[in-house]
Amino acid sequence: MADQYDNNLRGVLFHNDKGDNQNRPDMTGNVEIDGTKYRVACWNKTSKNGNSFMSMSLSLADENIQSGQTNYAAQAQAQAPAQAAVDDGIPF
Repeated sequence: MADQYDNNLRGVLFHNDKGDNQNRPDMTGNVEIDGTKYRVACWNKTSKNGNSFMSMSLSLADENIQSGQTNYAAQAQAQAPAQAAVDDGIPF
């Protein structure tokens, strides 16, 4: 039996004890995307129409910042070669 699980594109949320600070998120947790770990914060909100929804925020987990790990998607985009302009002879 394997001791490691593939946590890519998976996460978890836990109800948060807001205490006396109503600005704290209703739920907190973490998620892993392409090997980069993020902290997740969610707030229960109500739209102007009265519909309930959750607002979410992602930030790099502290362990990523300490180890110097950065966002994989941003690295891949920075390393991708620039696409050449297409000149197909069409005058418009």
